[in-house]
Amino acid sequence: MFKRGASFERLKNWLSGVGTHFGHTLWCNVEPCGLFCAFLTNGLVFYAQYTVTATILIPWFKWNIFGLFLFIFYNALAVMAIVAQLRCMLTDPGAVKKDAVPIVEEEIVSDDEEKDEGSRRYRRWCRRCRGYKPPRAHHCSICMRCIIKMDHHCPWVNNCVGALNHKFFLQFLCYIFLLCSFTLTLVIARFVTCVYEEDGCEDPVEGMLIIFVIMEAMLFGLFTACMMLDQWTVVSTGSTTIDRLKDKDSTHEFDFNEICGGDSMNFQLDWLLPTAVIYPENKREEFFGYA
Repeated sequence: MFKRGASFERLKNWLSGVGTHFGHTLWCNVEPCGLFCAFLTNGLVFYAQYTVTATILIPWFKWNIFGLFLFIFYNALAVMAIVAQLRCMLTDPGAVKKDAVPIVEEEIVSDDEEKDEGSRRYRRWCRRCRGYKPPRAHHCSICMRCIIKMDHHCPWVNNCVGALNHKFFLQFLCYIFLLCSFTLTLVIARFVTCVYEEDGCEDPVEGMLIIFVIMEAMLFGLFTACMMLDQWTVVSTGSTTIDRLKDKDSTHEFDFNEICGGDSMNFQLDWLLPTAVIYPENKREEFFGYA
């Protein structure tokens, strides 16, 4: 009983640290709809993995060298998509800290309520966060925080897409698009070979599984393709979706390092891998807009 009670207490303490508000140790939005969409996304990827592997790759290639290569490549794409989605979901997107102050001192606005609390109120101020709001930040009503370079709140990753997880979001879109394209290619190729085989491919259960995976691949392949085209505008102009909706012109030039970190525009392997975004110390305050 003691061990069970101690384990329950540790679990309770861990769950109390999960959230998006100030003081939470693990960033994760606990909004039910967002959690459902995020888990649904992972479930659809797992479904595609099982269907393509069990009904196409293994029966077709019988574990020969080429089949083993396709098996590894296909499942690697699926794993990378899931990892990128989880990293995007569980990474602080760039929430402004509670003790944030301007890099250059701004005008302090008089406010009796703020004076009573013994704090200072800057010209750029978020009433809901009750703190300084940097120039490139927007408040998310779902995460309940101001997010640096917030692009939008995405239910499929159950998180805001901002400065620190935009890289993971782009990777998630690319890997899902590649996975959908590869799935359709394998299905079409298998269908063509079945037409010319003597015994054909007549398993009705496998047929239904493949029909659903075709619908899934076409739907999400088209969706991610449209999202990637939209995100290219965001990346190339430095202007977020919210800025465009508010007709705000970006004063920042194209800089891929704002998304992937680092200080080199030359291709790097971590552009393809869901590794943490790290900014050089001499550029961090300038990019985030607060100290």
